[in-house]
Amino acid sequence: MDGQSLTPEVFSAAVESITASFGDPTRREIYLRVRESDTGLTAAEVAINMGLHNNVARHHLDKLAAAGHVIVDIHRESKAG
Repeated sequence: MDGQSLTPEVFSAAVESITASFGDPTRREIYLRVRESDTGLTAAEVAINMGLHNNVARHHLDKLAAAGHVIVDIHRESKAG
């Protein structure tokens, strides 16, 4: 904060943001695993480690990224065809 009092509105918004990000136990576990990783994890690695479908892992990672809790770096393998 900038040294000013925390207004009820700002406090409420902060609580809502944290609850939205970490209120889901799966999302909380994904966050902890990513945070503990020295090199980061791909969505596929999260999915495999957590027993989730890739799209579900991506959904949770996107929510965490939107709230600023993780950084998503998109790399796509090019396929020769």
